[in-house]
Amino acid sequence: MSSVTSSVDRCQDQFAELLPVMTRQLDYLFRRRRRQEREELVAEATAQAWSAWRAKIDRGQDPTEITATGLACWAYRYVKRGSRMARSSTAAGGRHKMDIHNPKAGIEVILAGEFSEFYFEGV
Repeated sequence: MSSVTSSVDRCQDQFAELLPVMTRQLDYLFRRRRRQEREELVAEATAQAWSAWRAKIDRGQDPTEITATGLACWAYRYVKRGSRMARSSTAAGGRHKMDIHNPKAGIEVILAGEFSEFYFEGV
């Protein structure tokens, strides 16, 4: 059991070494997005990169063959085309449905503190 744990720790350490370079690359690639959206997309792309890193290990391949820039570019393309880790096919609404927080949905989200002012405005 300890060899598996040390293997996972080593894998995580190798990936963590790539994170600063990968984050800079992803920030640059998503530079035309709003700050909050960019942060979410960078986090999503990082999760996709980790998933790819682990998949290579699970297949018995050496993940260190991939450079940080190459991994960031792959994750950028994957997220840019709409693939998300957080969205599951069993989620309410089904696969590929737009989230209400997506700016393209055109839905105004009212925060809890603003709700009473908005709802009871004319009463």
